[in-house]
Amino acid sequence: MFGLTDKGFKRKRYDDILQAMFDQARQLFGEDVSLTERSPLGLFLRVIAWALGILWQLAEKVYNSAYVDTAEGTSLRHVGKYIGIKELIEEYAKGEIEIRGDPGKTRLRGFRVGTESNVMFETISDVVIDHSGVAIAPIKALEPGQKGNVPVGTITKIINPEAGISSVSNPNRTNGGRDRETDTEFRKRYDRSLATGGSSTTASIEATLLALPGVRDCIVDENTAMAEKSGIPPKSVAPLVLGGDDQEIATSILKTKSGGIRSFGDTEVTVIDTKGNAHVIGFSRPKTSNIYVNVSLTIDSDFPPNGKDLVRTSIIKYIGGEDQDGTEYNGLGIGKKSAGQKVVYTKIISAIQQVPGISDMNLRIGTNPAQLLASNIIIPDKSVPKTSWEKVTVS
Repeated sequence: MFGLTDKGFKRKRYDDILQAMFDQARQLFGEDVSLTERSPLGLFLRVIAWALGILWQLAEKVYNSAYVDTAEGTSLRHVGKYIGIKELIEEYAKGEIEIRGDPGKTRLRGFRVGTESNVMFETISDVVIDHSGVAIAPIKALEPGQKGNVPVGTITKIINPEAGISSVSNPNRTNGGRDRETDTEFRKRYDRSLATGGSSTTASIEATLLALPGVRDCIVDENTAMAEKSGIPPKSVAPLVLGGDDQEIATSILKTKSGGIRSFGDTEVTVIDTKGNAHVIGFSRPKTSNIYVNVSLTIDSDFPPNGKDLVRTSIIKYIGGEDQDGTEYNGLGIGKKSAGQKVVYTKIISAIQQVPGISDMNLRIGTNPAQLLASNIIIPDKSVPKTSWEKVTVS
């Protein structure tokens, strides 16, 4: 049976359609009717079956568009509206640059600078170079995305030179840039945001925090007992948040948690409620477990010229961390406390094998560059694994 069934939607494929049309033709014209690929009727039925096959594919996509596990693109984002979540769109990286030049020189907004890899920024406010020959100007990337998150000291190019300005540099890394959320990322956030419509639960606090710009992952623990438990004070929640703005995080927690329940953590932010009352909201940031990777490859003729760079990027995407171009990948994230967190040795192998032309490899990983092993790495509680371009060696 095809179409809508008690097991879902079953699509008629080209062969199914063609066989049904052949059976009908034999009933109408007799068993000896010619239906070969060279006969006029056979050719005609094959053309019609091909067109009908496309319609069945369309019907299947319409059916699948209603479910988060099978919907794609815009249809998937529409499914998110059922629980009140929206797609995380592209965001522009921001930061500051130090402009050096003649004292008293005024630099209006729109002054463009960039990195050697041609990531462009422009100033977003007017500044005046002080008596010491320095001005600090806020900047914003010209294009959205993670590529705008660049390391310290990499913004050194002046795109539109002018008299009175000698050099520029960024004293801190730029941040806040993110790529448009992928379908896979959206589905993961959907599963963890099913409690968005609720309140006063750890699940609803997590869901609300995950919807904030810049928040890459979070876990909210709680202690409902009257005594301290696992380092959490009595009658408290303990949010652990990766990424995001401190003030936005604290405000979100205050709006979502129960009244009279303390929000505990190493970071404390004061939030003023609608009645003018001040509340100290605590939350914590995960510690970082640095992961070092050393892989020796045996390659063949299909290995691309930039294959080693692609291998490094694949590893960083799996573990999480900063790529050579400054792109920050979420990777494994914090991990659920109940399940623990680990960097799986074989999954790194799988990530490496996404690059063509690799016939064999010798892989070693660890948290100490002097003691790398061919085994999984257990990540401590309240920590997040992180690597970087410099910590991944490919030979």
